[in-house]
Amino acid sequence: MMVLEQRHLQALWREQQGNDRKLEHSSSVALRDGSLSRLTIPAIDVSAVIVEGTDPLSLMIGPGHMTGTALPGDSGNVVISAHRETFLRKIMNLKQGDNILVERDGQTFTYEIEEFRIVKPADISVAAPTKDNRLTLITCDPAYNAGPAPQRLVVISRLLGEPPTSTSPALQADKPLKSRTHIRQAVVKKPKNTSQAGISLK
Repeated sequence: MMVLEQRHLQALWREQQGNDRKLEHSSSVALRDGSLSRLTIPAIDVSAVIVEGTDPLSLMIGPGHMTGTALPGDSGNVVISAHRETFLRKIMNLKQGDNILVERDGQTFTYEIEEFRIVKPADISVAAPTKDNRLTLITCDPAYNAGPAPQRLVVISRLLGEPPTSTSPALQADKPLKSRTHIRQAVVKKPKNTSQAGISLK
């Protein structure tokens, strides 16, 4: 199901690019502005159409844009979640400086990875609005776990071409995590702002 649905979305995305129009018949999977966007991470061979929402069904189809956060290319914090055992199997191969691309409305937005974090599921500070233009990618950690994953791996990237701004305290790590070794050595931060829902990737 997951593969077939994602292939269907890829076909719809190509159709959208060719017709330069919104997808009226696919609003349930489109971003909230009625368009589809594609996430590409060249370093780990990821290319998938983004769906709107991070509920379990949506994340089976593709990486999910967290409703209520900024849209790709817009000012603020764009939050995208994805299952690690499907779309992000090679995420441990990412390193600081790698690019994350999002194609939306005929434009390609390039984000450069700056930081990796390991947080508890209840820590929603990584999804908080920011003044700069960033993309926050969230997945489960570890990749394979009996039951709900106890942690979240967070990849923070900044939109290239934007003037540098200071990192917000909630997202600033004591030491940048530059490689898979640094990711594995990350210290779990205690949540500052929590909700009952937290960041669910079940």
